[in-house]
Amino acid sequence: MGVLVAAFLTAKYNINLDRFRKYLPAPTPRLEVALYIGFVLLAVGGFYLFNWVLVLLCYKESQAPSVTKRAGGELLDKMSGNLNS
Repeated sequence: MGVLVAAFLTAKYNINLDRFRKYLPAPTPRLEVALYIGFVLLAVGGFYLFNWVLVLLCYKESQAPSVTKRAGGELLDKMSGNLNS
């Protein structure tokens, strides 16, 4: 879907990559396109890697012992009415 939006905006506003040639000089236009695609793939891969690490960290945090099981848990149990523990 995003590629279609990008293609539509490129055609509507006549956007081309010529203005970026001074930042990324390439000997041939095909190599330049390959470099741009490579940079996009690196950015997308980094985004997914960051999200994957974030999910793992959140999962690890969710598996940590709860506050009621740490020091002072007995007091919290008594305050909540659970006197059998």
